Amino acid sequence: MTERFTMLLHSSSGALAALVSGGVMVAGCHLSHELERGPHGDPHQVDAGVPGADAGEPRDATTICSPWTLRVEPVSPDAVADVTAMPIAFRSGHETTVAFVTHGALTNAGEGDVALDPTRCASAGDATTCAPDMPSSWDGAGMLRLWARDRVLTLPLDDAEIAATGTLASADLDANHKPELVAFGRFSGAIALDHEGHVRWRADLPSLDEVRMLDVPLPEGRPRSLSGTPLVVDLEGDGEVEVALGYGLVEGRTGEVRWRASGHRGINRVYGPMPCAGDLDGDGVLEIVAGGTAYRADGSVLWQAAVSDGFCAIGETAIALVSEGRLFLLDREDGAVRWTTMLAGGLRMGATGPAGGPPTLVDVDGDGDDEILVASESRLALYDPRCHDPSCTIDGWSIAIEDGLSGVTGVTVVDVDGDLALEVLHADQTTLRLLDARTGAVRVSTPRLSRTRTERPLFVDVDGDGSGEILVGISSEWDGNHDRRDEGPSAGLAVVGPVCARWATPPGSSPGRLIGPD
Repeated sequence: MTERFTMLLHSSSGALAALVSGGVMVAGCHLSHELERGPHGDPHQVDAGVPGADAGEPRDATTICSPWTLRVEPVSPDAVADVTAMPIAFRSGHETTVAFVTHGALTNAGEGDVALDPTRCASAGDATTCAPDMPSSWDGAGMLRLWARDRVLTLPLDDAEIAATGTLASADLDANHKPELVAFGRFSGAIALDHEGHVRWRADLPSLDEVRMLDVPLPEGRPRSLSGTPLVVDLEGDGEVEVALGYGLVEGRTGEVRWRASGHRGINRVYGPMPCAGDLDGDGVLEIVAGGTAYRADGSVLWQAAVSDGFCAIGETAIALVSEGRLFLLDREDGAVRWTTMLAGGLRMGATGPAGGPPTLVDVDGDGDDEILVASESRLALYDPRCHDPSCTIDGWSIAIEDGLSGVTGVTVVDVDGDLALEVLHADQTTLRLLDARTGAVRVSTPRLSRTRTERPLFVDVDGDGSGEILVGISSEWDGNHDRRDEGPSAGLAVVGPVCARWATPPGSSPGRLIGPD
């Protein structure tokens, strides 16, 4: 079996129960799945057959999982326990490990810090309201934590400083059958670490003078990545992985820079980079998409779309792009704009301007065409660009959310109960929700507090007990103000877990199908 590293994907046969405020969520029982390249070169899910968990064969009955229990994973010291980035999970041997980044206070900017605009405005129809905004330093180095065997370890990092709110990536970078971690650096480039936190390589990409935030060069000593996500991918299918950083591409084994981006970097306003990969021209080699630019494996530009930079998702026939409060559908072959609309909720104007989170392409109604899920500052919405005739059964939906601190959260789509109908998991500033993907109806909602960035829930069996957990981080700066840290739950990571006896897979189902930016 080809060595794989990405998160473990699971399916539940139990209804999602209430999440204890400020914790990690758990849903029912599972099948284990991994990602590999599909016939067109795009990643897709395959059954993992993990020993000690399952080999892809359904058991002989379906039962509802027993009542939920709460388990809090202590993270210390408390001053650096906030979790804003999405946690990731990887398997080493038969053990699942969760890797996540914690940080301290990001508000109350001090001398020399980058501060947001003192007012923040929201528009609804013809009315615009403004309120004072909080200053923010976007500062601080992240601490790398590993959770396994019921304990949380802090890795030493060899004096490396990683981005406080950036999401990690995990991969076997050097074919030694052991997972490495890749993180954006606090100030520049990326860092690869082994499972003990020792630095394998550092990539100077971008250089300090290449990065601009809010179209203004950042002063020396300011963080260069704001909630970005490295992408580890084998572009040529030769067994050697590469790391796409938005600013360019580096070799996974050594960190050597292969090329630097000449166009977009996969940044929506100040958030990112978050690049994507897929075979756009059918030649068997994957391309990198960053914003509206498609790069070949050698760094040359395949096409440049007539759009601003932003977050992407690659589907079978088109590419979704979220940029500065708008959603675009781009042609895979030439980047032409097929369709566009303003994100639900209108434009909310602050220092960073309107943004929107990373899109997710998924066919929720079974008509063969993908719909698009996107969260903004005030709405989580499903868009159907092709719904123009009576045969279309779903013309999109939207629900109100509260995410004024960033407006760039992502979603996770998974069939949690094996009924062939997809559910949506989303966590905003105050609430974690499970929704019906077809209708947007909220099946379960529960308090979850976070300052939010580009995070999305993670669905995985973290302890190997046969039941899936939904992991979300907790940030004490949920209201954008450090002086209210004590009003919410403790920051960090917590777990609510059921005991799940048995499950069965409905005929023709694809248990554990999880869709979204990886």
